[in-house]
Amino acid sequence: MALPPRPRLSLIQRAPIVNGSTSTSSQPQQPSRHSSDPITPTSRVTQVPERLRSLEPADPPVITIENPVFITSDAAQILGLTADRLEKWRQRGKGPDYLRYEEYGYVRYELSALEDFKARHRIRPSREPRRDRRVDQ
Repeated sequence: MALPPRPRLSLIQRAPIVNGSTSTSSQPQQPSRHSSDPITPTSRVTQVPERLRSLEPADPPVITIENPVFITSDAAQILGLTADRLEKWRQRGKGPDYLRYEEYGYVRYELSALEDFKARHRIRPSREPRRDRRVDQ
């Protein structure tokens, strides 16, 4: 003779005992919190087994990008410009070198290109007065 199938209710675990009574509702009851009751965390902390801890590296790898790329607005901020100005320079063939990914339509600026551009446009003041200006005597 075949056994009848088990009812699904027997597969549902009973809620934990709270304040001495069991709960059969689908929502667990919250413990009552009086001023004298200590607050206990409801979430369980799972300990990582020792065999799995040995698989984790002692020092996590540090990933650094030597020459990151920036979108136009970030590159403009690095140069102290507006994004519109940098776009106009790019359209006119001026400004820093950039990368264009044709298949995606992306334009990116490498940090090294931005630093080179800033270095090329750095002006060091000279100690001698300029000859085209009048010097008051």
